[in-house]
Amino acid sequence: MFEIYVPSVLPAAECGQKPSFSSVEVPDHFISYQDDSAPEWKNLWDQARKLYNQKKYGQAQIQYELLLASKDNIDQARWEYVSVLICRKLWQRAGVELAVLISHDADRPEYQLARAEVALGRGDFNNAVKVYAPLYAQQCAVGGCTENKIRILSGYITALEGLGRVDTLIPLMEQLVRLRPEDFALQQKIADTALEIGQPEKALAILSDLETINPENLEVLQGLARANMSIGNSSKAAEYWQQVVGLDGENREAHIQLIEYYHGVGNQAMELKHVERMLSTVPDDSKLLEQAARLNLALDRPDKAIEFYNWLLSLQPGNSDFHEQKDRALHDLAVKLLTLIENSGSKLLWQDLVQVTNDRIGVYRTLADLLRTQGRRDALIQVLLVIHNEAPGDSVIDDELTALFEEQRRGDILASSGEEGTRAPDIIPQ
Repeated sequence: MFEIYVPSVLPAAECGQKPSFSSVEVPDHFISYQDDSAPEWKNLWDQARKLYNQKKYGQAQIQYELLLASKDNIDQARWEYVSVLICRKLWQRAGVELAVLISHDADRPEYQLARAEVALGRGDFNNAVKVYAPLYAQQCAVGGCTENKIRILSGYITALEGLGRVDTLIPLMEQLVRLRPEDFALQQKIADTALEIGQPEKALAILSDLETINPENLEVLQGLARANMSIGNSSKAAEYWQQVVGLDGENREAHIQLIEYYHGVGNQAMELKHVERMLSTVPDDSKLLEQAARLNLALDRPDKAIEFYNWLLSLQPGNSDFHEQKDRALHDLAVKLLTLIENSGSKLLWQDLVQVTNDRIGVYRTLADLLRTQGRRDALIQVLLVIHNEAPGDSVIDDELTALFEEQRRGDILASSGEEGTRAPDIIPQ
């Protein structure tokens, strides 16, 4: 009879999968058998273990299945097979094999821990909590391996979170932090949970400490902004949101909060800045486009407002409100341009006046309306000529120009007659 030494298989935690498998290694043991050579099932087991140690889990699975098909009464081999299945996230099959093991030894804690982790992997949070709860209570009562405590607490927290029992998480996560004091992400999670359940002061305390460790961590800065908003400190929150957009220029939440903040304090220029930043990523957002147009009007930038209204009308051509608002912007721009040319001492040419908008014809037509109202014939002719040159074929414009030129010619004739003196009209005989 020969005695063959069989080393323990690596714990399944080594597979790098989450959640990890039992951290309790079975002890090394010997296998005794008769004859001069190892039986075939022993060769299959050796090969399976070798592949497992090489992290070739797919091939190891096949070898374990061959082994158990020929010799299904080796609980140690089945346990190792469960480890392989968990590494491959084959939760359903792992659960079936675990049930066999538990039927042989229901009280074995590593089986129960594996059962909890399989339930968690399958998304069966209710059963996972039922199994984790006594395991957690047992750890609290007797102490034991820190690694086991961490795994049980981590899994229990995830399962409770999956059930939506957020209000129970903070004490458990604080216990986990004591076991993993360097876990930055876990502390961040506690702060997020505190915010979620209405404890912003606790969140602020945690996040302020984390900020000193990593002052440019995006999640910490976002958490600090949200916590300050929760306690009503909007100006401090805005400072943090500004830091967030400095690190992540497309952060939608930060821009939305800053737009609301600057609107509240009446800073239209900054409000517009963040509206335009958002439009760079969602250019067809009608609400943002209308907000940008309105803010440009308020900031005396009717030319820019017209561009946004044109954009809006390309999306909603039948929207009468947008047409009315665009007409208002055109009027404001026309008044502004008239003032500009009046103050230029005739140094500006009418055809060069409107360079700042993509709706030149619309602006010139509005200028023409203003000049008609003011009775400024010569300036009106210049503006109508620009319209004629850029949009030829407009019979209404052509007819008006013809009439104005005739009126101008008559005026010139009358003026010329006045300079030469008054004389009797020529009489043409019949």
